[in-house]
Amino acid sequence: MSKWDIPPVANALEVTSHPEKEPNHINKAIEKENITTPEKEPKYPQLEEIRNQIRRFSGEQKLEVVRTKEDEKGISLHEEIYVDKNGDTTLYTYGRIKPHLQSDGVTIIIATLEAAYFNGKHQDGNCFDGKGLADYTKSGEWKLNE
Repeated sequence: MSKWDIPPVANALEVTSHPEKEPNHINKAIEKENITTPEKEPKYPQLEEIRNQIRRFSGEQKLEVVRTKEDEKGISLHEEIYVDKNGDTTLYTYGRIKPHLQSDGVTIIIATLEAAYFNGKHQDGNCFDGKGLADYTKSGEWKLNE
């Protein structure tokens, strides 16, 4: 090595002194650690709590359970429908999602509750509208969407 070559240690110091230059896998690992780790596994809502939220938005209408999926963490998907007197359907869906920060930069969302509106039966696929109703946070609270 000549006196003009940069020693390998200097290159390592330059990379670590500029976090924006860190490899993406390091940044992603840091981000993942901040959102969820095995020792900080979020508490997901139980089926009855999910059904209560759906009833809250449906106005206590007569609902029919479409399907429920469950794994080791609890309920991962739950769907219920309401069919009005004209035969049009509202499909309420609870789903667990990949944890992510909400736009406030503080709240971590781990599940969501949505409604989809159909002309006729939901199986026909004639969805004309939909909206997010509420998000479930890592702290165990439902946050209503506006």
